[in-house]
Amino acid sequence: MPTENPSSSGFLAPGWLSTLSRRSSKSSLNDQNSDPGMIVAPRRPSASSEGKRSRSRNSSLSDGAREVLERISTTFPRSRTPSIASQSGLGSPAPTLKNIKTEMSFNWWGAFINYNKIVTNRESKNTENAPFQSKEFEEICKELTKQCGGYFSCGLPESTFDLALLWCPAGKIHRKTGDGKGPSWSWVGWYGAGVNFPFDPFSCPDYRHLDGNLFMSEIVSYALGPETSWAVRRERDESRLRLDIPYYYPAGKFRHAEDTDTLRFRAFTISGAKFNLRQLDVDDEYEVVDENKQNHVQNDGGRQPTQSIPYTQIWDDKDQHCGIIMDFRANIYNKPSEQNQPQHVFKYVKLSRSRLSDENPKVQRGGGNIIHPPGAPVWKDGAFLWDQSLESFDEEKFEKHEWCMFNVMLIEQQVGGWWERKAIGQIHEVAWKAQNPQNEEIILR
Repeated sequence: MPTENPSSSGFLAPGWLSTLSRRSSKSSLNDQNSDPGMIVAPRRPSASSEGKRSRSRNSSLSDGAREVLERISTTFPRSRTPSIASQSGLGSPAPTLKNIKTEMSFNWWGAFINYNKIVTNRESKNTENAPFQSKEFEEICKELTKQCGGYFSCGLPESTFDLALLWCPAGKIHRKTGDGKGPSWSWVGWYGAGVNFPFDPFSCPDYRHLDGNLFMSEIVSYALGPETSWAVRRERDESRLRLDIPYYYPAGKFRHAEDTDTLRFRAFTISGAKFNLRQLDVDDEYEVVDENKQNHVQNDGGRQPTQSIPYTQIWDDKDQHCGIIMDFRANIYNKPSEQNQPQHVFKYVKLSRSRLSDENPKVQRGGGNIIHPPGAPVWKDGAFLWDQSLESFDEEKFEKHEWCMFNVMLIEQQVGGWWERKAIGQIHEVAWKAQNPQNEEIILR
């Protein structure tokens, strides 16, 4: 099978260590960003599309996107670090169908923010026997499609499919069972504490001062259904959304009458056995202690961890912290292999890159519980925190630059050869490329 060849340019890595850090302690990227050679971008098949990428990356926001951002910014209070109570009060609640119809979205930038609010604060908090999706959510999806174009598949908007796939659990969630349970790759196939979108660039106001794209997909195309598939129609207007999506002419011609649980695509993968996972625990003041190194970690007050949080560190074969999984370790390895049954097989699948940015000191914080800082934000009491964030890798082992982190999906093989999603995370590109990734077709259900 073909392997993924590292670029000749030196890869620098983003840095988030394995503990919670204060936002003010982040190291600066300003000097590194001045070197265009630091930005690693996937290739395009034609010179014309490559030119489009170059122009969009160096251009300012379009008027429509700028207007959306200005409208969003007016909702932020002036407090730099609002209290948990103010954030969990949902200052910007999930919009209703009436709100969606009244406040027209200019494009999928604003529409995805509304989608994020609805899914995070209402739709994903369901029970095992809850309907596939509520009637109101179905009507909201139709209205967003009417305003911005595109389709929805199993609760995910196809226009921003790469972003929608990166949902993460807000707490304990469980796989639905039985008929009509929904696919593992969509939040509709799970029930429990709900989900959030920590890597959504549209809900991070610190990105507003940046030029160019904020996100790059590594997947040429997604297909829904069996061999005769419907190709997911992703929006590729970079000037409006600042999402870098590879050019692809859809081969699928007919949309399936009903949602399908089968998602097909080609991607680079690495065996799950190549990395180790370590659960993060917190004490009563939400300071993090590494579970595997508790005997070596001493907090100021000698506090002991009291609870696990949905964050798990990824360590490579050199015992270096190189990434993070946004889930509990126990949710990933939740059942032992039965006697005479094959061992569980896991793989990491590379999906996309999220741009790394420093905190912008001029940004006003707060406004709603989905608004988050750059990097790997911390979810607590129903909101993302502003004065703390997770460090995704060891900066003493890996250097960082804007595009050094891969968004990955951890998947588990099922009987029959297909795969189920287990979790979403990020892995530093240097650690990823060191494991000789392989290109293969993935079938998710």
